[in-house]
Amino acid sequence: SFRILPGALADGISARLDCPAGKAELLSYTLNDGVLEIRRLSPAKRLPLMIHFAPQKECVLTMGEAVLERLQMRSTLGDLDAQGLEIREALSLAAASGDILVSRAQILGAASLQSRSGDLTLREVSCEGALEAGTSSGDTTLEDVQAAQLEIRTASGDVEVRGAKVGRIACESTSGDQDLIRLESDGLLHLHTVSGDVDLGGSRVHSMELSASSGDIKLDQVEVQERVNVQLSSGDVILKHVSAAQFDISTSSGDVSGILSGGMDAYDFRAVTRCGDIRVPLTRGPRVVNVATSSGDVRLRAE
Repeated sequence: SFRILPGALADGISARLDCPAGKAELLSYTLNDGVLEIRRLSPAKRLPLMIHFAPQKECVLTMGEAVLERLQMRSTLGDLDAQGLEIREALSLAAASGDILVSRAQILGAASLQSRSGDLTLREVSCEGALEAGTSSGDTTLEDVQAAQLEIRTASGDVEVRGAKVGRIACESTSGDQDLIRLESDGLLHLHTVSGDVDLGGSRVHSMELSASSGDIKLDQVEVQERVNVQLSSGDVILKHVSAAQFDISTSSGDVSGILSGGMDAYDFRAVTRCGDIRVPLTRGPRVVNVATSSGDVRLRAE
């Protein structure tokens, strides 16, 4: 079942349910004291639904064991809350002013979740297609999410991911921190922020691209199968027990420090700085570590 909190429609219309021609008999709904309650009469059938509702109203939809082909919801004023859904093709939720919460949902196709002014939260969501999540002003939180492809975009707000298993991940923010743990990806992990810190921990990915204009980048207990590429304008790069086939790290102003995993003789350190100290092992292993900074110290070791 899912609950939809205040949304918006034309003046004078409290609520409206749209369904395909000839399918109205599959649904039963009542509207009492501003609460719209909808029940499906035939759980075996599947049909698309579009629901509109007015400000200061509450809409409750009980689906039971039924499966929806598609579900699209729009709200200009109020929160959207979807729980326990099973969608065959596509899920689309958008809130102009309000939070979006999706939990215990299974989408066999693609999903798009967009909040203009409000937080976006996903918990225990499985999406076999591409999953797009975005906010203009608000935090984005994902917990235990699976998707073929995950794309997160936020203009102003923090991004927090607590468990995700995806093919490819892209996360971009203009102003805000990115905090991600327990990621599994067999594709490229791309993280970018203009202003904010990037923290990645306890994860296994195929390859990685990290960039920030202003902020620190921290990797802790991360295993990368191929290449790690870090581009930073102003901030420190801190590595704690990170392994990869190749590192390419560049910063204009900031230190690069930490511990690499894989063995003391596994890496070939190649570091340069215009202004700062360099302390790296003189080993010549098969894995290349390229570090360049204009102003900052380089202090790395392997174990």
